Amino acid sequence: MTPRASVFSLPVAVTVLATALFAVPNARAATLTDAKISEFVANNNGGIVDEDGDREDWIEIWNTSGIAGDLGGWYLTDDPDIPTKWELPAIEMTSGGYSVIFASGKDRANVANDPHTNFRLQQEAGGYLALVKPDGVTIASEFTDYPEQSKDIAYGVGIEGETPVTFFSAGAQAKWHVPTRPVANWTGTDFDDSAWNTGATGIGYDSPGGAYESLLGEEGNVRSEMLSENATVYIRIPFEVADPTGISNLSLRLKWEDGFVAHLNGTEFHKESAPTNPVWNSTAESNRNEVDAKTFFEYAVNEGGLVAGNNVLTIQGLNSSSSSSDLLFVPELVGIFKDTTNLVEGYFVDPTPDAENGERVNGIVEDTKFSIDRGFFEAPIEVAITTNVPDAEIRYTTDGTPPSETAGTRYSGPVRISGTSVLRAIGYKPGFRSTSVDTHTYIFAADVYGPDMVDGLKAVPTISLVTENTNFLNKNAANDYGEYKSSIEMIYADASPGFQEDAGMTNFGGRFTRFDKKSFRLYFRKEYGAGKLRHPIFDGFEYKNFPPAEEFDAINLRSGSHDMTNRGAYMASRFVDDSMLEMGQIAPHGRFVHVYLNGQYWGQYHLRERWNAEMASSYFGGSKEDYDAISANNSGSEFLAGTAYDGSAAFWTETRNLVRGPDPFVNAAENIDIANLIDFMLLWTSGECESEFRAFGSESRGVPFQFMVRDPDGFMPNGGWNHDHPVTHNGPLNAMPELRTGGNPDYDILLADRIHKHFFNDGALTAEESVERLRKRFEEMRPGFEAEARRWDYQTVNSWEAYVNSWLNNKLPQRSTSMLQRLRQAGMYPNLIAPALSQHGGSIPGGGGVTMNTNTTAIYYTIDGSDPRLSGGSVSPTAANATFSNDVRDPEDFIITGDVWKFLDDGSNQGTDWRTVAFDDASWKSGPSRLGYGESGLGTIVGSIDTDPVSDGNQKNATTYFRKQVMITDPSDFSSFAIRLRYDDGAIVYLNGVAVANTGNLPSNPKFDTFASTRTPSESIYYDYPVPSAQFINGMNTIAVEIHNQTAGSSDIQFDLVLAGVIDLTNGNNVTEPVMFDGPTVFNARSFNSNTNEWSALTSTFFTLDTIPADDTNLVVSEIHYRPADPTSAKELAISSDRDDYEFIELLNTSAQAIDLSGVSFATGIDFRFAENTIIEGGGRIVLVKDLAAFTARYGELPAGTIAGEYSGRLNNDGEQVVLRKTGGLIIQDFAYNDQAPWPVLADGQGYSMIFTGSDPLMGSDWSEHALIGGAPGEADTALVTGYDAWKLANNITDDQSDDDKDGLSAFSEYATGNDPSIPNYGPATTAGLVTVDADGFFSITYQQNLAASDVSFTIQESPNLLSWTDVANPVLVKEVLNAENQTKKVTERLSTPLTSGSPRFLRVLMVR
Repeated sequence: MTPRASVFSLPVAVTVLATALFAVPNARAATLTDAKISEFVANNNGGIVDEDGDREDWIEIWNTSGIAGDLGGWYLTDDPDIPTKWELPAIEMTSGGYSVIFASGKDRANVANDPHTNFRLQQEAGGYLALVKPDGVTIASEFTDYPEQSKDIAYGVGIEGETPVTFFSAGAQAKWHVPTRPVANWTGTDFDDSAWNTGATGIGYDSPGGAYESLLGEEGNVRSEMLSENATVYIRIPFEVADPTGISNLSLRLKWEDGFVAHLNGTEFHKESAPTNPVWNSTAESNRNEVDAKTFFEYAVNEGGLVAGNNVLTIQGLNSSSSSSDLLFVPELVGIFKDTTNLVEGYFVDPTPDAENGERVNGIVEDTKFSIDRGFFEAPIEVAITTNVPDAEIRYTTDGTPPSETAGTRYSGPVRISGTSVLRAIGYKPGFRSTSVDTHTYIFAADVYGPDMVDGLKAVPTISLVTENTNFLNKNAANDYGEYKSSIEMIYADASPGFQEDAGMTNFGGRFTRFDKKSFRLYFRKEYGAGKLRHPIFDGFEYKNFPPAEEFDAINLRSGSHDMTNRGAYMASRFVDDSMLEMGQIAPHGRFVHVYLNGQYWGQYHLRERWNAEMASSYFGGSKEDYDAISANNSGSEFLAGTAYDGSAAFWTETRNLVRGPDPFVNAAENIDIANLIDFMLLWTSGECESEFRAFGSESRGVPFQFMVRDPDGFMPNGGWNHDHPVTHNGPLNAMPELRTGGNPDYDILLADRIHKHFFNDGALTAEESVERLRKRFEEMRPGFEAEARRWDYQTVNSWEAYVNSWLNNKLPQRSTSMLQRLRQAGMYPNLIAPALSQHGGSIPGGGGVTMNTNTTAIYYTIDGSDPRLSGGSVSPTAANATFSNDVRDPEDFIITGDVWKFLDDGSNQGTDWRTVAFDDASWKSGPSRLGYGESGLGTIVGSIDTDPVSDGNQKNATTYFRKQVMITDPSDFSSFAIRLRYDDGAIVYLNGVAVANTGNLPSNPKFDTFASTRTPSESIYYDYPVPSAQFINGMNTIAVEIHNQTAGSSDIQFDLVLAGVIDLTNGNNVTEPVMFDGPTVFNARSFNSNTNEWSALTSTFFTLDTIPADDTNLVVSEIHYRPADPTSAKELAISSDRDDYEFIELLNTSAQAIDLSGVSFATGIDFRFAENTIIEGGGRIVLVKDLAAFTARYGELPAGTIAGEYSGRLNNDGEQVVLRKTGGLIIQDFAYNDQAPWPVLADGQGYSMIFTGSDPLMGSDWSEHALIGGAPGEADTALVTGYDAWKLANNITDDQSDDDKDGLSAFSEYATGNDPSIPNYGPATTAGLVTVDADGFFSITYQQNLAASDVSFTIQESPNLLSWTDVANPVLVKEVLNAENQTKKVTERLSTPLTSGSPRFLRVLMVR
């Protein structure tokens, strides 16, 4: 295809431009003339953070000019072809000073905040980085093809030696003058001091034989002119500097009395004992003793600087008074010369941002690589150890001791490992930084306690600790509270990636008791290695509240302590923490692990977060310095006041005072989270823990104190609870009686509400939830407990299991009832029954409703999330009064054994449509229940097919389908419905298309060929499954059931289902008419006794209509805006100048049915967890934003519910992995976007968002640019149509050179410049300009580009005569201005060479397709 071109030419004579040039003086006289990149970090993992709290790469610039100045107009680039990639703001720098620029891609050039480049640094070998002078061409500092960069290690330039420089010493010739009137400009270099006195330093006077007489220089005695005349003397010391480049650490050494003001070349840089604004006859502000006066003191010259040629240091010497008997000034000016022309590149192991570089090494010996990773093994292995540095040597050990450059076996070939071993290695090379010690533990589990124990040792993750402190291995030794550098590894039996880090290891706890099995704490500090552990150590556990952190400064390995022996069954601590988390309160997360110590099996431990200020900041924001962390022991049965182990305790002290004051419920509400304190007390009084707590809070972050149970060993005592804490206990800070007696009725109702929340409706402290919580931990610990029992012999497997089972089967189930009884007896929970709903939240069919039971005559409810009860006790004006029904219906059977069912037994794949109401089952067979084959007493024999006729035997189909319709009138009349199910081997029951029962041995969406994972517990029993009445519709309902065999060779299946309507009056015999909903609703209700004005506790829940859970079939990421346009409007700039703040990501519900995003979160890329009960209607969209205020400034207010919230982190401009997942391990989407083709390239830097237009998010070609700059968050998306041919078709253009609007622009030119071919554009297509840089003028040209014209290239050309044209070499980009409204950008580029007088020059823009 022949290139199509359009040319804009704009002749401008150079003489005219020269006139403009000389009329524009250089306004930046302070711009630095020389600077260097001194070091950079391209893999900042544990170093400095920016203002966002992010650890971004960074570049340090060193002022080597010898003078102070700023960096305005300089450039940084990572591309040798774009020297002006990022322009530096006017960052002020001292002479020889340093300044850090973050290389984050965030593109921030505001000197008031951390500056950020628009690019990130390459970590891999072959990277490029340069500092370019303001002319846009001259490279001041450059790193070409720099080597691979290591984590938290800097690369840069070092100077081979330094030379001290003395510019003048004591005895130097000076000019001095005692003024009698003001002297103008006397500190400047151009001042004429020829009339002043000449003398050698020091300058001053003293009595004959005085202490200063020997220090005075020839002609430096000023006694005759100063004494009794003036307390001020002016001193000027001139000196010359041939070239100040490379001079740093400039400082004035001075012996002085009594005060002074010092200047260098007219700029003040230091004063002592001097007034703020000294005048010609000022005095010193204090007397100075003679000992100090005779000693040189050193003062850095941080302002001003040296210049080439003549320089002058001036001192205004001040005496304490004109009558003082002595005075002294002996100055010297010194510095360091660093030859910046002889810089040597290298690594700096300890980066020094904003400071002089440290010790340089020639290279880094990269961490040694082990051919076989840590893990579990059954047969001997051969492990090869390598490092990628030529000529580096390796030493290793297998006894746990750390190798070094001189210790350990020199590596010569693979190391044979045949039993549990710790292999440690180090790589080293002279002149290089040696590796850290790499540690791999190889576990041969069968060697520990035989092959029967292998599965138990693999059942939970393994922690391997390696330490030189042998006290830790001596079970008879006392706890060692010293901190010792040790290695910690986390090893997973399924070979999932673990970690190895060095940390400080110590014992903790056990100060009042002593156990052979001791607890360990690991501190992660930079002195050992990583400053924090960064690993999802609690991954795999599901938490509705406070998902676990993934960064830790310390972790605990808790032995069990008292839990191991006479109480707790090893699990009391974990159970209490889990309970607090389940109650919606913060507590340490944890899990069970096996621990090996120096290769020896050391037992099963409780791996747990350490509760401290760092933990608080992980969950509530800010830094650990923002928090008080409090620990309180007990005094008998009471809590002590507590002391701070983190923070100043000022907030805690204020809190204690407020609790003791009037109405603490109101006045201490910002200091104590009272709901949290109530929950703490409900849990604590449920057990027999000691009266100890931990708490943290932050005044600056607005986080009231949160309480956690400390030392909860006693929660599950041996033999059960015999010494209950009274539910009326005083609690921490004696706060509970203060709150109870404070006279505020709102406290009493909050207390009742918290009790109701946790003891009813599947709350955290109900018997069912408590048992399930303990059962999960029992099942987690059970497989490996035999190894623990054999290692320590605190309990046998049988005694431990019996202990736990007694709690699971007896004690915990009874505790909920007994606690409620105690709370009622104490008057803490009202006798008025809170409204009991026929369905407590969830999805209900359209047209359905819920009924409520109570034992009084009124129920008030709201559907807007507000409380029906106002503060103080009045009825809320927004509350509705429920209508009670006069009739109570009798229980009724709707499906019984023998009823006829439709069934399909041909082994076909029915997908999911067969479950729905509309499915046509007319062709299915039918017959009475029970149905099946291979069983006796069946009402109908169903068939099967051989799914694999080639194989021996009859390989029966996995699934058989059943359907039945049943008419139910007014289902809300029933309290609930009961399904009784008999099945073999697995079953799922659907009601009107929604699953309402699963036998537990099938996944949530089984395929037609999915087999049940286990057999039926008993084929002769009917199993009960309650179904809320709100799930049924008034009229015909469809029941659909799929029965799955366990194996293809099974000899039988069977199915029967009985359905009955249930009436339950245990929650009161007053039943309301159904309450109907028309959409997602937060429903709050309270019972009310109008005779006593008594309110019940709050029943609160959330309802949706016809809603299904979000999953990988109905939820996609639909739009990503990872690199927004720069903010330009006043409204935007008033909020944020950071374009990253305008990021967003949009999700789309691809189904026609509403979906619930509860449990959905972004795990990678950004960090966000959707709030429970977040609903997207069918076909609807929801948006996450980086910064809500910035987003609103750009896009305005979106409809309510469209924005789910702000995410943390940011979308990487270079592309990154995005993982959207759901609780339970379901991955909804997992893809990595990119800024390179085939991904939409205009989304990177041109202001466009990226929308999902295909079917596979992994494919870049299935994404497109949005048609609008900035996208359309929350709205339907339209893809950008690109290309000239598509544009021609859309505008009915047939001739490229046509000019339908007669504005002088051809059709192709209209396309290339983003103009409408039907609307005349009479303005100039290009404009000439002048750009001034450092007093030089540069010819520039401005033109417009169509952002959608990705198939057009724009080239600047120049000509001396308008006849011959050549491409401009290295044009410099001056600026780009985006116009989101018309999807264009104005581009200004300049020549790289300045204008000179002579021949005319002409510029044009060549546009070629």
